[in-house]
Amino acid sequence: MVKSSQLVLDEVAFTADINPTDLPTGPIADLLLGMTGATTAAAAITGVTLLKTISLLRIFSDGLKTELSGSELLALNTLYLGIVPKKTNSGAVAANPACMEGLNLPLNLPSGRKAQIQVVYVAQTNVGSGVIAVHATKLERLPGAFTGIQRRPITPTVTGAFGNKMSLSMAGAKLKALLVFSTTIPTTTAKLVSAHKIRLIVKGDFHSEYNWRGMGPNKELVTGDTDIDAEIAKYRLIPLEEPIDASDVIADVYADDTNAVVLIPVYEFS
Repeated sequence: MVKSSQLVLDEVAFTADINPTDLPTGPIADLLLGMTGATTAAAAITGVTLLKTISLLRIFSDGLKTELSGSELLALNTLYLGIVPKKTNSGAVAANPACMEGLNLPLNLPSGRKAQIQVVYVAQTNVGSGVIAVHATKLERLPGAFTGIQRRPITPTVTGAFGNKMSLSMAGAKLKALLVFSTTIPTTTAKLVSAHKIRLIVKGDFHSEYNWRGMGPNKELVTGDTDIDAEIAKYRLIPLEEPIDASDVIADVYADDTNAVVLIPVYEFS
C-alpha cells in the first residue's frame, strides 16, 4: 500500500488561534501533530503544559465532525490508540524549549471529501512563543470508516445518583468507544469521582453500565512518564466490543459532586 505524507501546517506560529486551513484531498488516514514552545521565565515548562495551549482542535468536514482539546488528544493517543508521544520538558532558563511530538488524530477521510483544520489557542503560565506542525498521512486504501470525535461537556446537577443525562446521538454513525474525563478522581484522602458511573441507553433500552474503578481496557493505564500519567489519570476509556448504532444513544452519569465531566465519543461514519 502506497503511503505518503503532506504538510498541512509547517512550523506555524502558535500564540493565537489558527484559522480554518484546508486539508489535502483524501484519502487521509490520520494527522500527525507536533509542537515546540519556549519558556518565558526562569521556570521550567513541560511538554504536557505546552499541549494545553490547544484549547480546541477542530476538523470540519460537511459540518463539525471532530473537536477535542490538547489534553483530550493526549488521552486519546495513550488510552485509545496505545501511542505514547515523545515529550521534552524545558530547563528552568528563559527561552528554553519544550516539545511534544508524534500525536496522532485518526481521520480515515475518504477521497473527494473536503475538510479543514482549526486550532484554538489558550495561554498557559510561562509558555511563550510556540510553533505547531501537522502532517496528513495519505493512503491508497483507508484502514477503516471515517472517524469523528466530539467532546460533550456536562456539569452534573444530581449527586449520589444517576440523573445527569447527555445525548451522544449522531446520525449516520456508529459509536466505537467513549473517552471519559472526570474532574474529581480518587485520592489518598477522598474517594469521590465526578464520573463515578456511566450508563449507556440505546434507543430507550439499557445497554451497559460502567464504574470509574473498572473502566478501561485490560491493560495498564500508565505510560511511565510522570507528566503524561498525571494528565491522563483523569481519563478513562470505554471500548465497545461491537460498535453500536449512534442514532439514539444517551449517557447517564452518576456523579459524586458537581464538578465537570466530559464525554468524548469516538464515532465511525460509513
